[in-house]
Amino acid sequence: MKVNISIDGSPDEVRAFFGWPPVAQLHEELLRKMQEQMASGAPGFDPASVMKNMMPEHLQNMMSMQQAFWQQMATQGEKKDKDK
Repeated sequence: MKVNISIDGSPDEVRAFFGWPPVAQLHEELLRKMQEQMASGAPGFDPASVMKNMMPEHLQNMMSMQQAFWQQMATQGEKKDKDK
């Protein structure tokens, strides 16, 4: 059996429906702080490292999985080229 559910709603409406907290204010605050740091030219400011600390661990692992996937694809392509 296969069941499909389609929800037509904004992200804020879906969050409210599931009881999740609103994140718009947090998002605006994080962007404001990053913009301030970039504008001030903070020494050693690296946007990638700042974002990495803000990302949930499962997304960081997702990046590792994506890198492993692309490495595997490249390896498979090299093996097929050698077989020809």
